[in-house]
Amino acid sequence: MKDLDPALDALEHGRVVAAATDTLMGLLVAFDDADALRRLAEVKARPKSMAVALIAADAEMAFTVLRASTSAEAWAKHWPGPVTLVGSPVRDLDERLMVHGKVGVRVPRPCDARLLAKHLGRCVTATSANVHGEPPVASSAELSVNLVRRVTAGDGVVLSGAGPGGEPSALVDVETGRVIRAGHGIS
Repeated sequence: MKDLDPALDALEHGRVVAAATDTLMGLLVAFDDADALRRLAEVKARPKSMAVALIAADAEMAFTVLRASTSAEAWAKHWPGPVTLVGSPVRDLDERLMVHGKVGVRVPRPCDARLLAKHLGRCVTATSANVHGEPPVASSAELSVNLVRRVTAGDGVVLSGAGPGGEPSALVDVETGRVIRAGHGIS
């Protein structure tokens, strides 16, 4: 079994981790650590207007962030899997996690990112492991030198591994029922 301790330690101390999700490689930090979210923004070099979605270990954890509703619970039947539900948060969240007052969260199929969220005991970010403008990648071997430097410069961790690749998760607004981004059989 893979040793996740260095990555878990990095997350607990506000550092960025590059790890496999059930789709692509992702950049993870604890969702409730403002300094870690700032570091993530620096590594990613992404516009502030683009929210960062979250990964939860299970539906119970997801609904500590996303307001439960009949619609959200119905869509959650697609979990575990690459479906991000977007809706009102349960509590105040960092603006980097929000767009138009909404947060996105998903419970992926078994992967390193999900295990890390489980062991950390809270959600982690789920943005693709690339500097803004670079293509997303499925494996740690494909990460750009630029991104690896940015992650490790802040004592972050790059876990070796791979997601299956393909398209990113589908995005569904549970309040309107609108599919924001199609994918994985959801259109």
